[in-house]
Amino acid sequence: MKWILICLMLMVSNKLAAQPSYQFFPLFLDKGLSDARVNAIAQDQLGFMWFASANGLNRYDGYSIKTYFADAENNGLTSNNSTALFSDSRGGFWVGTSRGLVRFNFAKERFERFAAKEPINTAYVNCLAEDSAGNIYAGTNEGLFWWNRVKDEWKNMSAQLGQAQRFVTIRGLLFFDKNTLYATTENKGFYKINIANTSYSTIRYKTIYSDTCCLFTIGMQKMDDSTMLIGTLSVGLTKFNVRTNQFTLTEGPLKRNDSILFNTTYQILKTHSGRFFTANYYFRVAEYFPRTNTAVPVPKDPFNPYGFPGNAATSLFEDRQHTIWVGTPKQGVFRFNPQLSGVGFYSSNPLNAGALQPGHVMSLAKMGDNQLMVGTDIGPSIYNRRTRSFTNYSGIAKEFGSFPLEQVQCGMMDREGILWMGTNRLGLMRYDTSLRQFKTFSRLTKGDSLKDDGITQILEMEGDSIMLIGWNRINTFNKKTFKHHSYRKDSFALYDIKNIADVCYDKTRRFIWIACSNGELYKYFPAGRKLLNASNVLTEIDSSILVNNIDVDQKNRLWLGSSIGAVCIDEGSPARVFNWTKPVNASLEIKNLVAQGENIWMTNSRVLVRLNTLTGKMFYLGEKLGLSNVQLFANSLMLSDWNTILIGGSRGFYEVDPNIGESGNAAPAFLTKFTVHDKTLETEDAISRVSHLSLDYDQNFFSFDFSAFDYAEGGDIEYAYKLEGFDNDWQYIGKNRSGSYTNIPGGNYTLRLKAKNNNGEWNENGQSVKLHVAKPFWLTNWFRLLSVLLLAAIIYLFYRTRVRHIRKEAKLHSDYAIRLNELENSALRTQMSPHFIFNSLNTINSFINRNDATKANQYISKFSRLIRLILDHSRQKKITLAEELEVVELYVQLERIRFDNKFAYQIEIDEAISTDTTEIPPLIIQPFVENAILHGLLPLQSGGLLRVILSRKANSILCVIEDNGIGRKQAALNKPGYTAHRKSHGIDITLKRIALFNKEHAFAEEVTITDKVNVDGSPAGTSVAIPIALEESF
Repeated sequence: MKWILICLMLMVSNKLAAQPSYQFFPLFLDKGLSDARVNAIAQDQLGFMWFASANGLNRYDGYSIKTYFADAENNGLTSNNSTALFSDSRGGFWVGTSRGLVRFNFAKERFERFAAKEPINTAYVNCLAEDSAGNIYAGTNEGLFWWNRVKDEWKNMSAQLGQAQRFVTIRGLLFFDKNTLYATTENKGFYKINIANTSYSTIRYKTIYSDTCCLFTIGMQKMDDSTMLIGTLSVGLTKFNVRTNQFTLTEGPLKRNDSILFNTTYQILKTHSGRFFTANYYFRVAEYFPRTNTAVPVPKDPFNPYGFPGNAATSLFEDRQHTIWVGTPKQGVFRFNPQLSGVGFYSSNPLNAGALQPGHVMSLAKMGDNQLMVGTDIGPSIYNRRTRSFTNYSGIAKEFGSFPLEQVQCGMMDREGILWMGTNRLGLMRYDTSLRQFKTFSRLTKGDSLKDDGITQILEMEGDSIMLIGWNRINTFNKKTFKHHSYRKDSFALYDIKNIADVCYDKTRRFIWIACSNGELYKYFPAGRKLLNASNVLTEIDSSILVNNIDVDQKNRLWLGSSIGAVCIDEGSPARVFNWTKPVNASLEIKNLVAQGENIWMTNSRVLVRLNTLTGKMFYLGEKLGLSNVQLFANSLMLSDWNTILIGGSRGFYEVDPNIGESGNAAPAFLTKFTVHDKTLETEDAISRVSHLSLDYDQNFFSFDFSAFDYAEGGDIEYAYKLEGFDNDWQYIGKNRSGSYTNIPGGNYTLRLKAKNNNGEWNENGQSVKLHVAKPFWLTNWFRLLSVLLLAAIIYLFYRTRVRHIRKEAKLHSDYAIRLNELENSALRTQMSPHFIFNSLNTINSFINRNDATKANQYISKFSRLIRLILDHSRQKKITLAEELEVVELYVQLERIRFDNKFAYQIEIDEAISTDTTEIPPLIIQPFVENAILHGLLPLQSGGLLRVILSRKANSILCVIEDNGIGRKQAALNKPGYTAHRKSHGIDITLKRIALFNKEHAFAEEVTITDKVNVDGSPAGTSVAIPIALEESF
């Protein structure tokens, strides 16, 4: 008995309707709104939406908001508190503020005031209206004023009527016909004004509650030729007969209610289709039904992702696309479209009796008899479509045998009227709808336990069995005996299939399709317990395919939701794959799909798409229908018994009319900004109305912004632009709304814009601008002629100057040649050190003194040969490499003789070098060899080695002179005044000669000197690398 009471307490049933509401889309401070206190809303002639707030005026293009603050000098706006907005029949846009009235100049992007003497410049403006002649009327705290369009002057109508003291704090104006203007005030009366003869009459408010002339009246709206609706403070909404002056109280929440002090209706809107909506302080937005004289407010539903969260609304406006905008006193702006009723939302709103219990809707299942199982993470609910109410069962996370469970992730009503529900790890639920009793089965069930209790799908089979998909394996469960079979008890191949994603019957119910997530596909024939592998159908498409679910359409074709899209398998025909045709803000993998007639509905948990299988066209349910930026639970997607599409979300579930109309073409795109060199281009008219633009030649770097002004579908629209005469193809830029061009040649072009809606339909009827870019003056004929004459004069002057320059250069070259010759001779003369000659003569003398005639003769022969070669080479600019190496070898041999063979030497030549044909400057190697011997090798006691290595490079020869001597640092210590980085005068000249030779051959590498070291860091000698440009003579 105790558990029965608990069960009854967990169950909530209510007779009140739980019905879907409109989708309200917010525009708040995070989107750029300057203030959440919105006083008025209007749309200008170009399509921009304007929001007047208590702190700043906001202009919106569907993507971003531009805010204007009071700045009389720069933008002309006189107050941050904007209070009234009005777009007149001539395209003018008026802004009322707490400090006067201004007009917006579209071309100059600023507000304009009237003459300083006009009282309208300082008045607190509450409302604006226009008569048939285009004259503007302004209701202010200081009275009623009107602007004569012809004379461009303001007049005080309150004074003209003789009621300057009573006609004040005017809150509403309404032209009922050509000459009749109604005005509402704050406790100063309700008036009917004849503007033709400048007369008025006072209307008394007579009802069963009161008879007064001074009611606080605000908004008005004409219903028909005899009736209007009037909004009041505290009294709510009333109906007024203009012929009898009788007031009729409205039924419903907007009726007079003395318990609500400020039951106020601020504004009344009549839509293009004749429906009436009111903005109310306590009852949000309400729809008024003339037939029953009743107002029904939209529900307050903060649990609906697009519900109306607050209590108060202060202003209403219907734009050109029939979207209704709602201004609030604290929550910014909302928009909704009452005609887009194809998508409804059933929210888990505890504020409304009979609503769905809170929780994520993870599954939905048919129950017949206009009922629906709604599986949530809290527990199951049953929706009765007749009573529009939910019966909620709060589940538990522990197996008690006869109580509902949490985490309901699938469901199925069998032929006997028993509802079976699978849960996540909590087992199987059986619900007897007639007895309203639960029974559960799980691994904890005594006796024959259900081991695979993480159940994702239930399929009723023939006879008394149902098929369960538990932990991606098949179980069969007997509905009568509660016995089950699985791979644990049965070796049949059916139970051995792993990674099962989904199962379904074909239309003939002869066999069951079994799809595995890894791409395996099977047919199971229950009658003969026959299992066939049909995986080859998928592997032929894509061997890496991942399958999420399957369904069979009315033509018995199998559809798979997969990682590569929607796959259609029609036996006997090739498989077809349908992919998303546009980017979406989620994975492109299809998580679930269901067949409905010729349509396939599919989702990836963020987007819902309808695929027409006949045309292949996809319809995306996006922002316009309230299915943007919401979390969907793909596993819950289903077709209801009443032929609607249902899918669960994080705060309830959505119901979609499968025949919901597509939105047709996108709205046309118009320019919103045109800049040249990052500066806004000034035009005579608003840039959105411009059809021709002329640019100077230096204004050919420009950019532009544009918009379709489709506020309902703005987030889904894509754009393209083309500059005809310059572009060959359209420039497709996705959801970006700006383009740019640089360095456009002078000429005539046409800038075209187009926009694409959510369904891929392009509207190419957007703004088209003829664009003329002037040619630069240097491309004109007169400039070309002048340029030719000037060029001829320049050429003549250049010729004369060049002749003089050549003559002067020839003289300088002659002087340079002489100096260079002197430099080379100086270098040659310094090649052989006087010390070397003196020491060589001493060596010869020592040989003679020792009577060693043989060595003396050898030395004299080599010495004389070296002197002769040096003298011969001094008269030549280039010698062969062979001749240079002969000088080097003779010098080294003489030095070895002189120093008793104290060191050895090697000359290594790359085989790729022809020494007889390669030419180099004379005596450029010997000075470095001399340095290596005297300063590197001679201080060694023994074992000195000198190497001269020549190797061939691509366009040069590299000569490396190496020694294993004491190194430059030690040489500096041995010889005072010598430093490691000091060059002799001869070496310095040689380096210059090498650089000069290389420069003449366009070769830029330089000589490098490297100090070699041993592993322990001690000196290991010096290496000199001399790169020489390659020059060969044949």
